[in-house]
Amino acid sequence: MLPCRFQLLTLGSQHKLYDKTVRHPMAMKFPLASAFVKTFIKSWINQVEDCEVLEEVYESFSAALTHIEPQIGYKIYTFDGGSHYHATKETVAMCSKGTTGLRTWQACLALCQWATDNNHIFKHKKVLELGCGVGLLGCVISHLCDKITLTDYHNSVLKAAQHTLDVNSVSNGNVSVLDWSRSCVEDDNLDIVVAADVVFDPTIVPDLVKTIKNKLRYF
Repeated sequence: MLPCRFQLLTLGSQHKLYDKTVRHPMAMKFPLASAFVKTFIKSWINQVEDCEVLEEVYESFSAALTHIEPQIGYKIYTFDGGSHYHATKETVAMCSKGTTGLRTWQACLALCQWATDNNHIFKHKKVLELGCGVGLLGCVISHLCDKITLTDYHNSVLKAAQHTLDVNSVSNGNVSVLDWSRSCVEDDNLDIVVAADVVFDPTIVPDLVKTIKNKLRYF
């Protein structure tokens, strides 16, 4: 038998790596998209192809191949060095079920980090989020503010956002439908409006502007 390319990936080391990745307690509680797991394990097998591969690795690879929703799974985020973890169930596809709102986009991650770094801005505030998507930003800000309302329009997105609040045990947040073309934000008890990656179609920008303008009347 030829030596392994990486001494780290002996059977004993593979067991440790397996327990800290595929079988990590957080990965077991919040299963990752099987498409991601398949890619990870395929790379693993390629790295140790010249020597014995841990049997559990093959079992996990087989399970990932037969998963009925390979594009959907949990992602775990942290923006404060690990003091808080936020789990979202989202797709790896660019567009799913006729919407781009079922995955987290880069601007949302940037705003989550900014909100965490500037948490004093949200202290004792009531927050409204427009175009909440799967709810990551709202979940992050919920730890910083008194109350937050996550809004979106697509039914699947609203369900995903509510799921995010539920699995992260957010008690000071709620999800509400808001159609920018028909509805107005008429709550003068709100202090802050946030939004990230909410427009991909430029034709809806006027409705977004109208909604924000309507909210600003109450400040």
